[in-house]
Amino acid sequence: MDKDLPPQQLLQVAESVGRFIEYWGFKKIHGQIWTLIFLADRPVDANYLKHSLSVSKALVSMSLKDLIHYNVVYETEKTGATQTYMANTNIYSIIIDVLMQRESKLLGEVKILINDLLQIPKTHREDYATSDRINELQKMTKTADMALKAFFKVRNLDLKSLKSALQLKRA
Repeated sequence: MDKDLPPQQLLQVAESVGRFIEYWGFKKIHGQIWTLIFLADRPVDANYLKHSLSVSKALVSMSLKDLIHYNVVYETEKTGATQTYMANTNIYSIIIDVLMQRESKLLGEVKILINDLLQIPKTHREDYATSDRINELQKMTKTADMALKAFFKVRNLDLKSLKSALQLKRA
């Protein structure tokens, strides 16, 4: 076994997390990199990730930029010329950041396109999409938008206290 590489079992966990993350619309490499950084519990450099996953430096670099953008990992202070990374361990913060950056944007696009559809004369769209159904879809979209905004407001909620309170109630 190569002492510079993590054990095969750890790489299998990273592979599995990568597949799980891929299911949610991200790239498998994102999950693999996050797993290696998270489990290390210390700053990790890109070279370790590149060698551990047997991927190119460019793929690691692009993936790290994506993960930083979504607040999943963050840069630590450089050690000499080497940049290192740590994992964000606050899963609630990660979920909210992803929803804010990804799903909110998509929902905004849907709202604009529904409004565009409503601008088409009924005679040109009624056979394909009735005004009632378009309005219903518009209401659904507004409801989803309100739900997302409400979810964002709980960002600073102390979820550990809530979890403890729920456990006490069951007892």
